[in-house]
Amino acid sequence: MIYALDTNAFIAMSNFYEDSFPTFWNNFNKLVQDDNVISTAENLLEYNRDDFVKKWIENNNKIFLPPTEEEGAFIQKIYATKNFKDNLEKKKLTSDLPHADPFLIAQAKHKNATF
Repeated sequence: MIYALDTNAFIAMSNFYEDSFPTFWNNFNKLVQDDNVISTAENLLEYNRDDFVKKWIENNNKIFLPPTEEEGAFIQKIYATKNFKDNLEKKKLTSDLPHADPFLIAQAKHKNATF
């Protein structure tokens, strides 16, 4: 099974230091090594927290993939949806952060991944 991780997963991981949770990190790193964990380049841009996870991300940045052409076409469909577009405009007004959700949805759909 392939897992598509949103930024909130990396935020949660910042609570699980390797010294305190070695089993979690061993199992998680095995999933990454076996190419069973993916995320998007947009999610990488969203994460700006814990230094421990930032270092892990730097060492495992292969999981943060740019959208494929097929995913890009699906992202356009998502952005064409009025409710999503309206919500996005509100978010843009309140912050200048990236908005990774449509990228992650498209990635998960086209790679048959779960969240």
